[in-house]
Amino acid sequence: MKCNLYQTYVYNIFQVKLADKISHADLEQLESKEYMDMKERAFKFLYANGRGFAAILNDAFDIIGKIFSFIAIISIIAAFNISIIILLIVMVVITSIVDTNAKRASYKMDLAKAPYERKTAYYIDLLSNYTYGKEVRTNNLYDWLTKKYIKQLAITRMFYKKSGEKICMASNLNQICNFIQSGIVYTYLIIKFIGGQISIGNFTVYLNAINSFANSIKDIMNSVTNIYAFKPYYDAVEEFCSIPNYNNTSVKKLEKKRNHTITFQNVSFRYAGTSNDALKNINITIEPGKKYSIVGENGAGKTTFVKLLTRMYRPTEGSILLDGMNIENIDYEDYMSVFSSVYQDFKLFSFTVKENIALSKSDNTPDKTVNAIIHQVGLDKRMESLEKGIDTDIYKTFSDNNCFEPSGGEAQKIAMARAIFKNSPIMILDEPASALDPRAENELYENFHSITNEKTAIYISHRLTSCRLSDTIFVFQEGKIIEQGSHEELMDHGTVYKELYEMQAKYYIDD
Repeated sequence: MKCNLYQTYVYNIFQVKLADKISHADLEQLESKEYMDMKERAFKFLYANGRGFAAILNDAFDIIGKIFSFIAIISIIAAFNISIIILLIVMVVITSIVDTNAKRASYKMDLAKAPYERKTAYYIDLLSNYTYGKEVRTNNLYDWLTKKYIKQLAITRMFYKKSGEKICMASNLNQICNFIQSGIVYTYLIIKFIGGQISIGNFTVYLNAINSFANSIKDIMNSVTNIYAFKPYYDAVEEFCSIPNYNNTSVKKLEKKRNHTITFQNVSFRYAGTSNDALKNINITIEPGKKYSIVGENGAGKTTFVKLLTRMYRPTEGSILLDGMNIENIDYEDYMSVFSSVYQDFKLFSFTVKENIALSKSDNTPDKTVNAIIHQVGLDKRMESLEKGIDTDIYKTFSDNNCFEPSGGEAQKIAMARAIFKNSPIMILDEPASALDPRAENELYENFHSITNEKTAIYISHRLTSCRLSDTIFVFQEGKIIEQGSHEELMDHGTVYKELYEMQAKYYIDD
């Protein structure tokens, strides 16, 4: 019982270690197929076809007990011909080597199948996850997705077939060795019995002793084999854990203050596997307390700009400075404390409303602090209608009763409340109004503008509602800044901005 508890303890340590590695991974890594495949291989260290490291740990402890059993049996078979004993040992060693090769082949196959399993699991998620439910049902996708799932299963099955053939050959060879070993034992004892050297009773005793001797050696070799054959899993974990996380290597602490200047100096960025720059030679200075809009059509480079600003990506060329310091040299947590962000694809957790706003500080945050922010974003009446108020769980993930299923606008306000609670000197609104109607969008930007007050604010949008609130507008096109200035300046002297603004305005202004 104690052994199982210790195994569970060690098992949990490894789970936390791998989870910690993923949670601190750079976003660029999480978007990489190679990284995700490597992660799957590393996690197989815990499971490994039902023989994860806990089972290997058992094998290591079992070796000690098996050695004592082996020594006890030696006294019984000591009277036998030494050549027979040596022959048995040789046969067991050969069988163990064959078994080692078979297990290593099985473990390698288990690691190699990670990409196949990941894709198969994705199709299962598409068919069962409620977040895809509306798309699947509205577009009647079940048959189409099922066919793709069946096709993926066929590809996976072919992989298993090829790998299984190699394992089967090794297994057959193992059985042949075992058959030869048993034949040697029986032949030797029958000759001894016919020659009158042993009685029928001794025949049984010696047969059991020899088989026990062989099995003891085999068990010891098998445990050693399991440990040795498990090496690819150790290697996979070591490979995964040794991947550098660039954002977590900086140690220079940041001075706590409310005013920061950020400068992009000749910054370019290219996504891995592409031939063109997503951003090219960007030069921007973001001054304290000012309001900025980053605008442009889809694909212009706005989101990439935000990812570089928030250190989710590293520039391919150039540098980003915070108060004159290269941001890559600043402690990552210190740097991220400078920003409060509301992203277009923000996520709420299946926790309480309060936990979604205060996050890791929710246990030490008074309810009145959260309620004040709830009032600030205009969600107080909705909270008053809930039986548990801000202690209500969001979504029905873990409970069907007394849950809060926020509308798009309500979810947006909770995300806004989260950003307000963080109380950072620079606030970023990244395409947050793309799913809102004009009235809700206008309300969102007015609230955000009043909330930011003397803080630095950065609006990222292809819709131009925020631009009248901004001191400076940067117009992106094909990864470059092609125009910059205030709304009035760009309407007087700009071309692309004026065209985009008038294009959108015509849907709201009657000729």
